[in-house]
Amino acid sequence: MKKLFTILAGVLGGLTLAIASAAPALAAVPTSGTVVEGHSVPGVALGATRAHVLATWGKPTFCQGTGAQYCTWQLSNGAVDLDFTGATGGIPAGTGQDKVDFADWIGLTNWKTTAGVTTASALANPASVPRAYPHATVYRYGDGHLYEVLDTHLGIKVQWITPTYSNTFYVWITISAPTT
Repeated sequence: MKKLFTILAGVLGGLTLAIASAAPALAAVPTSGTVVEGHSVPGVALGATRAHVLATWGKPTFCQGTGAQYCTWQLSNGAVDLDFTGATGGIPAGTGQDKVDFADWIGLTNWKTTAGVTTASALANPASVPRAYPHATVYRYGDGHLYEVLDTHLGIKVQWITPTYSNTFYVWITISAPTT
């Protein structure tokens, strides 16, 4: 009986391992990757369907607005938001056919644009961002600190936000479709 139990346990253990190996990885927002200005963030392209996003990143932490227009995925090292439009534009229906219109994030220090900008590098060395995007429009706070670097031709905006009554900043990066 003991020998039969040992054989059965070995067979079941092997079967469990085979099933676990064949199972797809759980969907999650990547903690690192390349951001292509005006086109994509790690795992999701602008124009992708909500169904693709959910299959790739999993369920968002929360959504707001009509048709779940604005969805947020919160992670331990930051957050990413996607704004959706309807399948043919306009207000989203909250269905899998809605399309990604733009993406923005804070934290996620290992998301790097093709120009080499991360939220961490922009915070540590703000002057590096206008150098990375030489055709961008640059806006500053009254004290001269960078407020925003906006390159609509590439589809990227980098902002330095200061919480109320604070002298610290965080960096918020947004990609959207380029304009001509």
